[in-house]
Amino acid sequence: MLLQRLDLSWNIPLLWSAIDQQEDPLPDLEEQAFPVGWLLWRQDLVPSWRRLDVDEVWAIDRAQEGMRFSEICEGLLEWVDELNAPLRAAGFIKTWVSHGLIAELIPG
Repeated sequence: MLLQRLDLSWNIPLLWSAIDQQEDPLPDLEEQAFPVGWLLWRQDLVPSWRRLDVDEVWAIDRAQEGMRFSEICEGLLEWVDELNAPLRAAGFIKTWVSHGLIAELIPG
């Protein structure tokens, strides 16, 4: 599994999608006010990509660094309340598993 996370300042994914769908006219190339996080991976040799919310950018970066689930939940308090942080983190993990992004879980 090859996984890459990017921060893009330009609307390249929108343009790429329009080219892929053979849209005419193509959208203009525009710089965004803030970089947007994107996740790129291959699942069964099929390239996939999707936009990430800022809290998921933070969470996936921390998970790749080996941070524990409880620490990720605590860090998510910057974006969600105490009751919803574990649900948000669990939702991320569910999505990552469904996309085949998690190879193994290491018990803490």
